[in-house]
Amino acid sequence: MKFDTMVLGTYHMDNSPNLFTQYDDVTTDPRQREITEVVDYLIPFRPTKIAVERLQQDQGIVDRDYQRYRSGDWALPPRECYQLGFRLADRLQHPRVYAIDYKNEVGTGIGGVYEYAQEHVPEVYEFITTTGEAFNRALQHRINTQTVREVLYWLNESRAGQVSQPVYMAMLRVADHADRMGLDWVAGWYVRNLTIYANLLQWTEPGDRWLVIYGDGHAPLLRQFLHDTGEVTVIPAADYLSAGMERKEG
Repeated sequence: MKFDTMVLGTYHMDNSPNLFTQYDDVTTDPRQREITEVVDYLIPFRPTKIAVERLQQDQGIVDRDYQRYRSGDWALPPRECYQLGFRLADRLQHPRVYAIDYKNEVGTGIGGVYEYAQEHVPEVYEFITTTGEAFNRALQHRINTQTVREVLYWLNESRAGQVSQPVYMAMLRVADHADRMGLDWVAGWYVRNLTIYANLLQWTEPGDRWLVIYGDGHAPLLRQFLHDTGEVTVIPAADYLSAGMERKEG
C-alpha cells in the first residue's frame, strides 16, 4: 500500500520529565505566534491525516477535545500534539486527529537501567551521560535563543536526529548474569515504536499523506520502519521548515 508520510520530531512542549528534560513556555504570545508560523510552513505538505503521541485507547478523548477546540470551547494545553497537531488539523478542516501511541514499559524502567549502569558499567554510564547531556544542552540553548521553527528544523535534520540511537545501542551492555535489563529495555523500546507504526497502518488508506508528530527520540525509528516497507515515501520535515535557515544557520 503506497502512501506518503512526514515524521515531525519535536521536543515535549509541556516540559514532561524524561531522562533529559527541556523547558519552554509555549503559552507566551511570542511562542504562540511562532507555533502559528510552524503550522503555516507545514500546510503546503497538505497531509490528509495527522497522527499524534496520544495513547490509541484515548482516541475518544482526543476526538472530544478536538471538537471542543474547533468549536471554541477548549483552550489548547502546552503540548505538541495539541499546539501543532490540533492547530494544523483545524486549519486543514480535518474531521479528526489520530492517536497512535502505545506504552509497554514494565519491570526495570530506563531510570533503573541508568542507575545500574552508573554502579556496574561506568563506561556506558559515562557515554550515556556525556552524549545525552551534550544534546540536551544544545537543544535547550536553541529553545532559549531561537524560534520554534528553527528548533524543529534543527531537530529534524539528519545530524540532530541520530543522537539517540547510539545511546540505545550502548544500553545493550547494561546487564548482569541474571538480568539483561539494558537489552530488555531497548527491546521494549523497539516494540513500542513498531506498535506505533502498526497503529498508523490501521488507519491508513492508499494515497494517504500522513503527518506524524512525535517526540524526537521516536522519529528515527518511525522513519526507518516506514522506509523499510519499500512502499512509503518518507518526506523530510526539514524540507518544509527550511526556508531562510541556510542564512540564519550560516
